[in-house]
Amino acid sequence: MTRPTAKQVAALRHGASMTAEEFGALVYVTAPTVYGWEAGRRNCPAAEWELLRVYFGLAKPRTKGAA
Repeated sequence: MTRPTAKQVAALRHGASMTAEEFGALVYVTAPTVYGWEAGRRNCPAAEWELLRVYFGLAKPRTKGAA
């Protein structure tokens, strides 16, 4: 798993037409955290990014033991 760029996070949220509050709620973070990811002030953890990608159908869920 790799961490996304700020542009990737912003593109996913804006493409889904979600507020920062709605987007953050999917992975239990606050709107300021989402804004930090989008501005590049904070790194979006790889696990959260993977969950968001699965939620939006951009990745398949990993099974136990998968690399």
